[in-house]
Amino acid sequence: MTPWQRNLYLLGVGVFIAQAGFSIVVPFLPALVEELGGGQAVGFWSGLLLAVNFLTYSLMAPVWGSLSDRVGKRPMMVRAGLGIALTYVFMAFSGQLWQLALWRAVNGLISGYIPAANALVASTSPDDRLGWSLGFLQGASAAGLVSGPLIGGLAAEWAGVRGALLVAALLLGLAGLLPLWLPPEPAVSRSEDRRLWARAAWQGVRDCLADAYLRRLFGLQALFVAGQFLVQPTLPLYVAERVPEDPLLATGLVYSVVGVATAVGSPLASRFSDRDAGATLRWALAGSAALAAVHAAATTLALLTLVRFVFALCTSAAAVALGVLIARRVPATERGATFGVLQSVTGVASAVGPLLGGLVGDTLGLEASFWAMAVTLAAGWFFCPGRPRTAAALSGRGPTP
Repeated sequence: MTPWQRNLYLLGVGVFIAQAGFSIVVPFLPALVEELGGGQAVGFWSGLLLAVNFLTYSLMAPVWGSLSDRVGKRPMMVRAGLGIALTYVFMAFSGQLWQLALWRAVNGLISGYIPAANALVASTSPDDRLGWSLGFLQGASAAGLVSGPLIGGLAAEWAGVRGALLVAALLLGLAGLLPLWLPPEPAVSRSEDRRLWARAAWQGVRDCLADAYLRRLFGLQALFVAGQFLVQPTLPLYVAERVPEDPLLATGLVYSVVGVATAVGSPLASRFSDRDAGATLRWALAGSAALAAVHAAATTLALLTLVRFVFALCTSAAAVALGVLIARRVPATERGATFGVLQSVTGVASAVGPLLGGLVGDTLGLEASFWAMAVTLAAGWFFCPGRPRTAAALSGRGPTP
């Protein structure tokens, strides 16, 4: 096994464990809010806890990404994994809602495990296997996303909601220690004056945003993520209308099938992305937009589950292709900063999407949120670049024709 392959498989294990830990927490936030006295405002506090995490994450993601180019991706993964584990412990012992909100905010500030793993894979994998490597990592993340709620449910049955949070902390602690066994990284560029680390970090962000081609891809990422998150507030209600006799089980099925499709589709899509990432992105986005509209016509649980599965196949392909285009645009030594900005854009879009989706659903009806998702994804199609050039040409950061 070559060093880059060993690196990839170990990172896949780490991302799977970390994502399982992440996905344990979110489903149990409403129950913890209710336990802490949320009363009639459980929905508001649950939404606030999600939003504050996304927003603080968006604030710091570019900084951590840029620093990873200077101090290494492995230290950033260790920092994020152990730091998040500690916040989960504090969340488990929170006695007031404001304390829970505070630790969710801190959690966002110190996050960045999976972006650092993506940047490390993008920096160490051969260019002709870049799509396959990123697809493998996304598949590991999706598998963790599916496994986490099951692990959390078993832990909650055994030790309660707070016990599930401690299990999540244990998983993140393990994920944080795993990078210590990774092969050595390529040499990183270090600032001559360590006192200027913050200035250097923001300079990396500014350099990244100065590239018109990257700005275009970041705009596409914003539309792509916001479009998918538009239906987060309304999809459970839509499922409950279609399956009133057992809405919780039906909702769990509809959500879990997305993780299964992503785990299956990402490695498959990576083969096409390695050949032509631009074409893969265009076709995947077109399919995603079309299937988003079909959601509104899915009147049975079986049809909705099928639509969600194929939809997730398309979105996973688009995500892999977009990651390949962004990674190939910059030299390996600058991919940490670039993926950091990408994650910041993702965080903002993840916070804005549900807010807009809830507003559309309340104003125009539940089906309208699916049409809004279709329009948003279709708008992203117009941001798609043409056929990508080679990594050597792209490293010049000139405008892409």
